[in-house]
Amino acid sequence: MDTKNKLTIWIRQFMKLRTIAGLVPALLISQTLLAQGPTTPPGLQSPPPGRLQERIATLPPAARARALDWLARFDFPAEDVETIDVDVEGGVLYADPRPDLADPVADESGTSPSGLPESDVFALHSKPGAANVIFVDVDGHTITGTGWNAGGAASYAARAYDTDGNAASFSQSELDQIADIWHRVAEDLALFDIDVTTEEPNEFGPKGP
Repeated sequence: MDTKNKLTIWIRQFMKLRTIAGLVPALLISQTLLAQGPTTPPGLQSPPPGRLQERIATLPPAARARALDWLARFDFPAEDVETIDVDVEGGVLYADPRPDLADPVADESGTSPSGLPESDVFALHSKPGAANVIFVDVDGHTITGTGWNAGGAASYAARAYDTDGNAASFSQSELDQIADIWHRVAEDLALFDIDVTTEEPNEFGPKGP
């Protein structure tokens, strides 16, 4: 037998071995899926018990399979499970919980910026006299002469903050929420020379040298 024929036989034998080797894990996986039964989605037990597992269980079969396949191929810390969610098509995403603005967060002193009268809510300052100022504008504003107006409308009307359908005045609940918004922004920028305020500055724009 010449070398060419020997090589052809060797390649055929090698391909048969590869096929047999590939069938073994496939058969084992098939037996595992059959053992779980038709009513148990494969891999549903992979996510720990909780909101994510319950959410996956409610999906249609195709969407459920897509979500489980994605989770099986994605490495994530265990603590991320609480913020992982799936949509109706089985797409996996992160969803941070929405903060409850009606329940202001207390500052380090233990006091909460709630129950303040309107005059105080619109005079809040985090660092009076700081070199830089961020204005938390919630009572509405007409925007003119800015980069937003270039090539667009001459003016834009920004609506006032309103959660109760009455834009003409602020309820105490809305004032508490505004104070909490200010508090959160001020807390995030506390390390910088920035005064976060709800009181409208006398002028806007960069300061001169």
